[in-house]
Amino acid sequence: MRDWWDYSWNLAVGCSKVSTECVNCWAEAMAKRLRAMGREEYQDVVNDHGFWTKRVTLVPERLGDPLRLKKPRVIAVNLMGDLFHPNVPYTFVADVFEVMAQTRQHVYLILTKRPERMLAFWNLTLAEDWGISHEPMSHVWLGTSAGNQAGADERRDSMWGLARMGWNTWVSAEPRIGEIDWSGWEFLKWMATGGESGPKARAMDPNWARSDLAWCREHDVKFMFKQWGEYLPLDHLKVGERTTFKHRPVEVNGMVMVKVGKARAGHMLDGQVYRWHPNVADGG
Repeated sequence: MRDWWDYSWNLAVGCSKVSTECVNCWAEAMAKRLRAMGREEYQDVVNDHGFWTKRVTLVPERLGDPLRLKKPRVIAVNLMGDLFHPNVPYTFVADVFEVMAQTRQHVYLILTKRPERMLAFWNLTLAEDWGISHEPMSHVWLGTSAGNQAGADERRDSMWGLARMGWNTWVSAEPRIGEIDWSGWEFLKWMATGGESGPKARAMDPNWARSDLAWCREHDVKFMFKQWGEYLPLDHLKVGERTTFKHRPVEVNGMVMVKVGKARAGHMLDGQVYRWHPNVADGG
């Protein structure tokens, strides 16, 4: 969804799957399309069947893109890959952070499923050796994704380490495929929750989103409900509304969900819209 960022900065395209949240990776499907369109940087990162090859293509010529933007932007960093993939050298990561340090008029949103490498980068003296200050940048948000309890438990300690350094930390609970107890995540500044989209999308239990909202309110963490994904709760359909979904309703923990499509499902939770996100107006 592009209403929470307005510029995509892809410098290291390609990835590999690390957890069940990755099964229906949207970036993998997009990379397949871009490869078919002839985009050079995507030729080696997916195979003929459209699956990640575990290769990463660095695109250093894009490092200067934020420097050329005339207006302040909310920049999503490397959505078509993972900046902290093992095949992205720390020297290149340092170059990325150097550009972000020079462009404080923008807000940068970084998302990884490998926060342990993100923490390791800042624990190394190499960052200082390369001329990058260890001081946290208020306009840079370091995030991880966690769609179920296993993912959350695996990534929590690394994110806590970054928060203790003073970084703005956030989590994208998307695609949400399981219940999560967020105990121990009170250090977060922001949580974004969302269901899965795409032809093979898995339905999200509405109570998972409601629980996230309640937890964020209790711990003063900003909250965004990004989207329902392909499935909408049956009780969210308006009375008398004509349904055009092609598949039978499915049950998730006793909750009836109907496949109406991402656009129609929208992002309204129990009649309310929750869209907080870092923005350039408040400096991040």
